[in-house]
Amino acid sequence: MKKWTVLTLLLLLPVVGMAQGNTPKETADVPARLETKVIRLKGPVLARAYYDAVQRIVREDYSTAASVDYDNKSNVLVITATPITIQKVERLLNKVDVRPEALVFLTYILQAGTGGFDSQLNETVVKELKEIDIKGAKIIYKSRLQAITGKFLTASMIPDNGPGYRLAFRPEGRRGNLLLNDFTVVKLVPTKEADGRTVYDKWTVLNTSFPVKEGKPVIVGISGRKGDSVVLAVMLLKDK
Repeated sequence: MKKWTVLTLLLLLPVVGMAQGNTPKETADVPARLETKVIRLKGPVLARAYYDAVQRIVREDYSTAASVDYDNKSNVLVITATPITIQKVERLLNKVDVRPEALVFLTYILQAGTGGFDSQLNETVVKELKEIDIKGAKIIYKSRLQAITGKFLTASMIPDNGPGYRLAFRPEGRRGNLLLNDFTVVKLVPTKEADGRTVYDKWTVLNTSFPVKEGKPVIVGISGRKGDSVVLAVMLLKDK
C-alpha cells in the first residue's frame, strides 16, 4: 500500500511543476492592467515632435486600449496605459519637459571667402571657420539674441540699403542637451513699388534643426538664388 502511495506522488509532482512553470503572463485572453496618469507639464506647450514621440511609445503598449491625450490650453497630458509604458513616457518627459530657461546666443550671417576674417568676429567662431577650411569671412549680420526654451524667437536685420535677413528658431530641451528647432533664415530683398514705396521679397534660404553646445559654434551653409557663399554661425554663450 505504501509503495502505491509513493508512486502516485511521484507521478503528480511533474504535473504540478509544469502547471506552475507555465503560468501565463498577460495575453490576448488576459486583460492588461491599465493605469491612468495625469501629468501637468512644467515647461511651455509640448512641441509637436515630442508629442509624436509620446504617441509612438503609447502605440507600442501591450494593451490595445492604451491611449494618450494632450490639452495644450491647460498643458496637461493624460495617459492610460500599462505601468511600464507610463514609466517610459515619464523618462522621455524628464529629458524634454523643463522649466523655461534664459539663453543667450551669438549669431552671425557671414560672407565667406573674402580674403580675411572680420576683426569683429568672435575668436572661437574664427577658429571653427578655419577648421572647416573657410579662409575668410565678413560680417553681414551680427546679433546677440536672448531666447527662452520652448518659445519661438524672431529677429530681423533690415539695413538702409541692400538685403536684410530674418531669423527664427525655438530652443528645446535643457542647456546641456539643447536643440534649435525650426531654425529659419529668410532673406529680405528690397524692391521699389510704382508709387515709390519699398517692399521686400522674402526668400527662405534655410530651414533646419540642429543641436548646440555651450561655447561651440555651429556653422551652417545658406543657399541663395545667386549662389552667394553665405554661412550662418550660431553659438550658445556659457551661463555666467
